Amino acid sequence: PLYLRCLSRTYSAVLTESESTRRDLSRYGFPLRRIHLFRIGTHLAPVNKLTTKKDINNVLILGSIRPMKRTLHGIKAFETARDQNPELHLTIAGDASGMYAEKVKRYITRSRHASAITILGRVSAKQRLNLMREAAVIVVTSVKEGWGLIVTEANTQGTPGLAYDVDGLRDSIRAKETGLLAPSGNSAVLGTQIFTLLNDPGHYATLREAAWQSSKQYTFANSYQDFAQIITSSTGLSL
Repeated sequence: PLYLRCLSRTYSAVLTESESTRRDLSRYGFPLRRIHLFRIGTHLAPVNKLTTKKDINNVLILGSIRPMKRTLHGIKAFETARDQNPELHLTIAGDASGMYAEKVKRYITRSRHASAITILGRVSAKQRLNLMREAAVIVVTSVKEGWGLIVTEANTQGTPGLAYDVDGLRDSIRAKETGLLAPSGNSAVLGTQIFTLLNDPGHYATLREAAWQSSKQYTFANSYQDFAQIITSSTGLSL
């Protein structure tokens, strides 16, 4: 905090990717008028058109299994959802090394829905893309994110996100428009949202379409355009 307060007096303009981070910086002394937002970019091109999901019961958790990601919360949310729909199944992909990952694996072996949960560990870029494309929803339960890029990436593949209402994720998901947000730490509410959304084809189609359309703006070209415009207006320099 002290270092940030010193920096806050140094720069006439600060650029960041999300409103959540903008507010964080403001709390540490950066004047809001100096903090500018630019759109993040993703290398994943949105699919050309949305096609019907082959498996509407496919739930995905994607990312390293570690405490900050609260993977256990995602699993518990899935359990709540599957209590109401026994056709659901969960795929978890990402680095599965470390003590927390071992804790997660032990939990799964004791889960009442263990037979419906698959841990893949690390996957290739191609596998990762296919998982996002094939999933009905992606579930994200992080403590905090800068933006929530994994949600935007999944959106490009026609997969909406359900997440905790925390910094970064409330930026990458427009609640009730491009995805759903649950109170942070409340896996039961998140699980109910998973079940309710996948059990409502009309609502699912609306969220999915909006998420896909929204993802189209997050390109590196647009990110550069935003960045250059802010620098130009703040310094008078042209890029």
